[in-house]
Amino acid sequence: VEPDIQIYSPNFKRSGLSDITQTKMTVEFKIAVDDAFNDSGPFEHSSKTACDTLGQITLYATAHQAAQFRTHVFLVLVFPKYVRFMCWDCSGIIIMEK
Repeated sequence: VEPDIQIYSPNFKRSGLSDITQTKMTVEFKIAVDDAFNDSGPFEHSSKTACDTLGQITLYATAHQAAQFRTHVFLVLVFPKYVRFMCWDCSGIIIMEK
């Protein structure tokens, strides 16, 4: 699991590789607008790139929850012109609008 940015606590000493067992939050950047979510109409986009993005961020969130005992996981998805803040828990995901 290699997100673009993993945020750790200030006193964590990283050994060069990412460590999902110590991650506090994940940030993923997307150059192209391949947003998996739609603010109006159907909740999810069905294009291949949108499905790939959804699969990627789902992998990050589930790996984070599997590696640590957490009630929720925060993830930030950054696009060229907007950002989506997400909160994942055991029952699903809350996504902020653009």
